[in-house]
Amino acid sequence: MPFLTDDGRPLDELLLAERPADGYRFEVRAPFVYLDPVSGRRYEIPAARGTSSPGSSGAVGAGPHGVTDLASVPMSLWSFIASYGRQSAPAMLHDERSIVAAELGDRRAALALRREDDRVFRTALREQRVPLLRAWIMWGWIAADREREFGGAAGAVFMTQAVVGALLVLGASVGAFWHP
Repeated sequence: MPFLTDDGRPLDELLLAERPADGYRFEVRAPFVYLDPVSGRRYEIPAARGTSSPGSSGAVGAGPHGVTDLASVPMSLWSFIASYGRQSAPAMLHDERSIVAAELGDRRAALALRREDDRVFRTALREQRVPLLRAWIMWGWIAADREREFGGAAGAVFMTQAVVGALLVLGASVGAFWHP
């Protein structure tokens, strides 16, 4: 199992505290780690500031670390992909890594880090047995967001191509239905 508690045991539950004042935000109440089978790297997801897990060393996160919105799925799409479930631990990992990338302050370095972190997210989704199509849709969504946020002009071109492509597919589908 790639997700572990901070003391090395298999992760069997995610301890979160809902923070209604922030909307759809949750604080991680117990830190955990992810062991990436591809790179062998260990990723730490800290507890939110002011919290520590029972039996842990008491180390706490700082700043916005340890805060998550789980999977950032628009409510209109919840019937297809829920914001929680098997994808919760990978989503929390990705939220933490996105904060780390944003804190770099260098767009190119942040883009490179996010590309690797997005790959780790996709790997973690599959290891959590998230169905393949759902995992690829979730990965595609965050990859597009990465390019929008850090890609500069190339990111804008990518987003324009994605929108135009989606409109063409939709138009072709409607056209084929009306004119067989």
